[in-house]
Amino acid sequence: MDKELDLMRLTTTANLLSQHSKIHNLSVAMTVSVLLASLLLVGLGSLDLPGLSGMLLIVLLGVIEMVLAVRVGFDTALLRQLVHSNNFTSADLNGLDQALVWLKLMPADKSVRSLEPRLQGCLRLFKQQVACCMLQLVVLLSVIACLAWLRQ
Repeated sequence: MDKELDLMRLTTTANLLSQHSKIHNLSVAMTVSVLLASLLLVGLGSLDLPGLSGMLLIVLLGVIEMVLAVRVGFDTALLRQLVHSNNFTSADLNGLDQALVWLKLMPADKSVRSLEPRLQGCLRLFKQQVACCMLQLVVLLSVIACLAWLRQ
């Protein structure tokens, strides 16, 4: 294990993952806006079933994104903990695995992994969070376009 390279990978991955909060803030803004707009439009009686369905999909995607954001934030904290230990060993990774298995956040059969697959797993969750937020944005823009088109 090349310590300097591993430390640089940990630091860089943690720095990238820390950007998850910006994505999460965008998703929360969309979710809250859609919830408020839905309540207003339903109250006015001007929201049809397709529009309501689209808005519910946006909220569902927001909830999924929130779960992913929590997990990415947790991974960020774990990586930063390893970075700050500055002299981590495979024993540290094994101890982390045992804690994650105990918390039921990782299956026992994945508990003996090198750093590389761990970082790839963190990046995969981050990409899923980004994809979920982008899908939420696409659905939101589609619903707005459809509602505007139907109002003409």
